[in-house]
Amino acid sequence: MRIINIVDSVDIINFGVWNAATATADALASDHGCEVELWYPEREPAKPIKQSVKKVLLSKTSISELERLIKFKNLSPDNDLIITHGCWQYATKWGAALKKKGFKWVYIPHGMLEPWSMSQKELKKRFYFSLIEKPLAVRADCIRAVGQPEYNNLVNMFPRHSNIQFIPNCVDGHDYDLSGKLYGVKKMLFMGRLHHKKGVSELAEAWVASKLNNRKDFKLLIAGPDQGELKKIEKTINGSINENIEYLGSVYGDEKIRILSSCHYFALPSRSEGFPTSIVEALSYGLVPMVSDGCNFPEVFKNNLGIRVSPEVDTIIAGLNQILELDDAELISRQKKGIQLFKENYTTKQIAKKEMDVYQSLLVKQTT
Repeated sequence: MRIINIVDSVDIINFGVWNAATATADALASDHGCEVELWYPEREPAKPIKQSVKKVLLSKTSISELERLIKFKNLSPDNDLIITHGCWQYATKWGAALKKKGFKWVYIPHGMLEPWSMSQKELKKRFYFSLIEKPLAVRADCIRAVGQPEYNNLVNMFPRHSNIQFIPNCVDGHDYDLSGKLYGVKKMLFMGRLHHKKGVSELAEAWVASKLNNRKDFKLLIAGPDQGELKKIEKTINGSINENIEYLGSVYGDEKIRILSSCHYFALPSRSEGFPTSIVEALSYGLVPMVSDGCNFPEVFKNNLGIRVSPEVDTIIAGLNQILELDDAELISRQKKGIQLFKENYTTKQIAKKEMDVYQSLLVKQTT
């Protein structure tokens, strides 16, 4: 089986989408014998793509280019499965065009149809969704949600669609030793794009107003590329007396692992997410999450793993102050439960198996 993943871009702003698109590539190749490709407009990716993924750079995103690729790559509906990631761009049009030619198509919006996201440029999105995106998306053989709340939303948006699946995102499994986590400064990490949606400037403002500000035994680390919020954060930091906030910039590879390994808490007071892989990654390293309902990860609260906040300063202050109420025994308990939740549900091998169950069922229908 050849799995064709089509994304709008491999820019850093779209990293969450294309990283999720290829996260299971190694497991799909080694455990299930699949070939995995990533198709994207011609531009080198902002970060390395897994070696098991074959890159297909597109010089154009027109239907004529798609026709050329079908012939050039000898695509076959019997063996090739089409997966499009995201909304609003050429990927959905290509998915629908390939569906018309007999290919099976999986449509993954990655949270872009969630209520908060739809409320941004609302008139334009509602108009486009009604006239173009939805009429094309309903033709997909499978619509995949990456979070349980997103699944519920998609069922309401596509009430007549017979195959809407919930399969979450994942990260590579690993063994992690918690010993030593209790010693030294307890660190909270924000790791993601510095974008208004993520609530990061509210987090910084809440920190300097909380009981954790200026404590020598706590520190806030903010990591990620700036998308309009860094000046607000710097103004907050520079406008108050504090010595325990640090902006790290973008972190990748071994440096990211080192930081995750040294931190105790993970903050993401986001307004809207599909299913943030960063939370899964944080859980795998024993970080206790302080997150919002907008993260679409209710499992954190169902399992009493984290602290619930919203992207408002007052609620984040309350969440930060709750941290002082967690004694070491409770902290260790939540860390262990988070790691266990990750190992039981969100490793690449587990998610690759769930993907394959769907993919094989679609291709079986194709050949019968």
